[in-house]
Amino acid sequence: MVDPQHTSSPSLWTTFTNFLRTQKAVLLIAEIIFCIVVLCCFRAAEYYHLSEAELVLGIFFFIIYSGGLQNYIAWIIWPWCDFLRSFAAAILYLIASIPAFSVKGNSSATMEGVMGLFAVCLFGYDTAISFPLRQ
Repeated sequence: MVDPQHTSSPSLWTTFTNFLRTQKAVLLIAEIIFCIVVLCCFRAAEYYHLSEAELVLGIFFFIIYSGGLQNYIAWIIWPWCDFLRSFAAAILYLIASIPAFSVKGNSSATMEGVMGLFAVCLFGYDTAISFPLRQ
């Protein structure tokens, strides 16, 4: 006999598809794709290792959020971790992209600077919407 007090948790597929419909999922996917593009195109860029780290962290947070694992690991304050990840990425990409504009006559360095500023905008927007006290 089924216990009427026991409610079953949603399936993993339902949790995953519900997460994919959120703004956070779109931002995380965009950040992951951006980091992959930077890794493929700019192997000598100043922020190459920064992109590696952000790719790993982005995939980690995507897995946590898409599987609903943040509900089971309650001792970590996930909104603050996500906010600090995106805030640190925005600041570090800004610091890494400014010197790229100081190189005169090098179109590759200019493109790296433009990609860095695009990353600042992407991670900055993620920081703005994921601020825990705003929610």
